[in-house]
Amino acid sequence: MIKKDVMNTDSDICPFVRKPFSECHCFDMTSRNIDSAIHYCVNHFQSCEIFQMKSVKKISGHETKPGFKSLEAS
Repeated sequence: MIKKDVMNTDSDICPFVRKPFSECHCFDMTSRNIDSAIHYCVNHFQSCEIFQMKSVKKISGHETKPGFKSLEAS
């Protein structure tokens, strides 16, 4: 579980919404990903795989995690 004080997750909105990156559901919203963006970026971001992977990297201070598969290649 991610510590609230590390990522400031007291809000119901994903902290990455303010500065999204290319893998984020909210980065380039289209009709293909609007449902995911609404679901994960609001109220359910802690269960989002993208949030979890980026949070682990941010907390550990590493840009890449061993065995990390880029979501852009998916």
